[in-house]
Amino acid sequence: MLTNKNNLKLPLAVFLAYSDYDGPVKDSKDFDPNEISVTGLMNPLRSIILSRQNRDSDKAIDLHDLVPSAMGSAMHSRSENAWRNPIAVVKACKALGFDDSIISKLVVVHGDCMPHTINDDMMFVPRGREPFTKHEIVIYIEKRSSKKVGKSAFAKTCFMLATCRSCLEAGCEDPTPFHESC
Repeated sequence: MLTNKNNLKLPLAVFLAYSDYDGPVKDSKDFDPNEISVTGLMNPLRSIILSRQNRDSDKAIDLHDLVPSAMGSAMHSRSENAWRNPIAVVKACKALGFDDSIISKLVVVHGDCMPHTINDDMMFVPRGREPFTKHEIVIYIEKRSSKKVGKSAFAKTCFMLATCRSCLEAGCEDPTPFHESC
């Protein structure tokens, strides 16, 4: 049950009440009571335990308390969408001062999909799954994984990572893709 104690206007109230969470929800066939997200692990241990012990309680949540979650979801969505649009990627890279030699090294891997590069017409082009070259800058988006923690709990994470293979192989102290050694 949601409340609106601050009388937020309808457009903001709907924004805060909306959820596009794609993880398992209670009463769904994918629900696992032992699964926890990495974001959930950032909460204090007492909070994690109490929330799991009181899953069935119908507590009221005020829209105002959903602001941090909504903002985090909006930032996640925006960062993911930015990398889905090759024109936006090129414009942003150029605005940040990167030249074509850097932009041409970008390889975008969204989830488990085929890696793509950006061609001269600012279009994504499938690259193939062969090993990345040592100077390609690989951007992993929405890479999801899970890890068993302890006897029965699973931690799930989703991340965005940018690095070049030569940095990973050399154990570079600055594994960001935009430095002189690459």
